[in-house]
Amino acid sequence: MGNVKERKTANREIILEKAIELGRDDGWHKLTVRNLAQRLNYAPPVLYQYFEGKDHLEKEILKYGFDLLRAKLFEAADEKQSMEDKLLALALARFDFALEHESLHSLMFSSGKPAWFKKCTVDGMLQTKTLVSDLLCRISGRKEPVYDLISNFIALIKGYTFFATEMPDDQSCAHFFGKMQPKQAFEEAMKRFIASIKEQ
Repeated sequence: MGNVKERKTANREIILEKAIELGRDDGWHKLTVRNLAQRLNYAPPVLYQYFEGKDHLEKEILKYGFDLLRAKLFEAADEKQSMEDKLLALALARFDFALEHESLHSLMFSSGKPAWFKKCTVDGMLQTKTLVSDLLCRISGRKEPVYDLISNFIALIKGYTFFATEMPDDQSCAHFFGKMQPKQAFEEAMKRFIASIKEQ
């Protein structure tokens, strides 16, 4: 049997997964330590061993989400050989993450949140900025900084994931993508972007 620290770490992951379920099922505005304790059939003081309150709980969920996202992006990029294929794989993994973890993704990139929340989001995004920046530099043949390319790359992801997750039905998506599915449209757009920056 593991030691107390290992058990506490394992328990923390289970609690965070349940917190994400609660946010998905009931909405993030319902996420409180007390509501989470009720879902877990714990007495609230048990959870206060792990989280000081709602803000601390949200911070830990953000960290969990960005760690998960980073792992998926690096794994996707590692599986490819060329720089272009690595960047495309990374972009598609980012798109898939938004659809597979729609509620968590929504929280991670929420607007209208307090300054501490926005800082957590920026810190999370910086985890993959170096990889993205390096790939963009190597594909384009440009030296750093490549802020314009990073911004365009992010804007494509943000726009297409918005349509894929926020449009109420396929008919609404058809107004923007025609007969293509959102992921297919995103992939085509990302391929055009990558082709456009090669050795500018």
